[in-house]
Amino acid sequence: MNRLIVNMAVVKVNWDQSASSPFLDNYLPLVLHALKELESDEVSTHEFKIKFEAIADFRIPQNVILVLLNRVIKKYEAIKKSRANIYIVDREKLPESNYLESRHKQERLFRSLLSNFSRYCHSTFNIFMPDDEASQYFFEVLYQIAPRLFSSAMAEEKYNSTEYNSQWKYGYLVSRFISYANECDQQSLDIILSFVRGAMLTETFYYQAPEDIQGKFRDISVYLDTSLLLDIFGFAEDTQCIPAKELVDMLKELSVPLYCFQKTRGEIDSILHAISLQSQRIGRVKEARPGSVGDYFNSMGYSSSDIEIERNRIDSYLEKYGITVIDPPAYLGHYGIDEQGLDAAIKERIPYQADDSRHRDIDCIAAIYRIRQGKIKRSLLDCKAIFVTKNNDLASSSTKFFNSQYGHSDTPLCIPDQVFTTLVWLKTAKKAPDLPRERIVANCFTAMQPSEDMWRRYAAEAKKLFAQGTITESDYNFLVYSTDSRLHLMNLTLGDSEKIIGTVQEVLERSRKEILNETIQKNRLLLEQTTTSEDALTSLKTNLKNKIHGVISPVLYVFSYMIITYGFFSTWPKEINLISLLPILSISSFTILTFSGLIHGASLKNIINTVSNYLSLKVAKWLES
Repeated sequence: MNRLIVNMAVVKVNWDQSASSPFLDNYLPLVLHALKELESDEVSTHEFKIKFEAIADFRIPQNVILVLLNRVIKKYEAIKKSRANIYIVDREKLPESNYLESRHKQERLFRSLLSNFSRYCHSTFNIFMPDDEASQYFFEVLYQIAPRLFSSAMAEEKYNSTEYNSQWKYGYLVSRFISYANECDQQSLDIILSFVRGAMLTETFYYQAPEDIQGKFRDISVYLDTSLLLDIFGFAEDTQCIPAKELVDMLKELSVPLYCFQKTRGEIDSILHAISLQSQRIGRVKEARPGSVGDYFNSMGYSSSDIEIERNRIDSYLEKYGITVIDPPAYLGHYGIDEQGLDAAIKERIPYQADDSRHRDIDCIAAIYRIRQGKIKRSLLDCKAIFVTKNNDLASSSTKFFNSQYGHSDTPLCIPDQVFTTLVWLKTAKKAPDLPRERIVANCFTAMQPSEDMWRRYAAEAKKLFAQGTITESDYNFLVYSTDSRLHLMNLTLGDSEKIIGTVQEVLERSRKEILNETIQKNRLLLEQTTTSEDALTSLKTNLKNKIHGVISPVLYVFSYMIITYGFFSTWPKEINLISLLPILSISSFTILTFSGLIHGASLKNIINTVSNYLSLKVAKWLES
């Protein structure tokens, strides 16, 4: 598994270094290394495929192998065809490959990523994570990004891929770490994005011929499912909506017509109507699953009338994004399918899906089959119609069913939106550089929410405790509507719905404790701020008083001296010569003042200070008021 992830990072590095080269050249270093590793100079296509897959750690379609070998012939003339499916390797003409050097560098980076992840798990969740176990977490990141690559790697590793579904076994921990890296650890995020982008590129091999990967669409119409349209309309967090809106923008750039079936439009209307009725009755959507449309409207504080306004805007949104609503083609006997068999296949893979939703999905997929007139399509470029969904399990189960019942098709009737976005992205002239990042962040946001199965069990357990009187109505509302309670739920279970029993009360206790701690902390902070403010005010008052005192004191001194001088000279007899008596008067005045201060304890300075302090306080209070 580590080898697969490292090889995907190598592909991404090659892509960055040779953006203007043909798409398949990104894999030539790996091909050249596999040719050098062959024991014999004469090799069959099958033998090379085995060697390539052993090094790459994933299975690759036979037609891609043939195209890669032909690319080596054309570019290097290092091999030549001897006879049918047999090649002769000319080792002297094999160019030096930087594959090993690049792989060793990516291995070092991946090991550092595993160490960072292990430290994060220990510091955040107190979970010890050995590096060899940590790599499994990142391997499952590929499930959403590149489901067929993931399945081929699982088969190569002799794992049973049916054990995995869209709810990642390790999704919560790795999603929390990726979200953390997106905010605080750019180096770790860059390492993750390197193998994610490589996986996105490699996934395209499983859906179209290599020569078609960067070819232009010729005859294709895209039909969008309900959940994808809700994201396009903006009825979710921005993180979830951005990839869907970017897909629409890219398809518009490529002049690909966009449609939805009348039943899909009707399902959106029914969803908003049901949410509006609940909001009207109880003021919000009851027990809305995290990440759902109802949960979004709850978080935005939408009233019933606000939701009705959005409901009436459905057609405006469709027109805004250039999406045409049409009825499915009429049923024709020779283009019919085994709908009961398809229903059973989907139900087995997605047992929790509501019957109405599953039947609508089957109607849409069957309509695509009729639009294609029951023909098996080999190329995405002219497949006539394709149904794009956010539900990987729906795409996987329906494709498996049609391939087994009606023959293998390189272009499925129903395709995951993430894979389709990559296929479209490779055909655009200006490739959005942040698409891989936005995609992985959106996936992590989804993985950090309780799954539908977990939320159903959690809400049922909370309802049971409320009915038993174990918890109050206030507790129940907090458990099912608070974002804090959801975070505690995921932290306690790590996304495992089997751990629900007993967890509900733990969530409540943890939430209460956290709220109490937050309240204590807020009160402590408020007290510190109040004390600081009071100290600052006291200091300000003191400074103001001192400044006023500093102004008043000199004035009083000058005024006092002027009064004494004026009194002295104005009362002196005119017939006595003042100048001749000045020495005697000076000594006498100094003596009198000195003895007065000693006897009465009063001095001019004390008197002035007393008056100055009194006036300073009065002026300061007047300024405060």
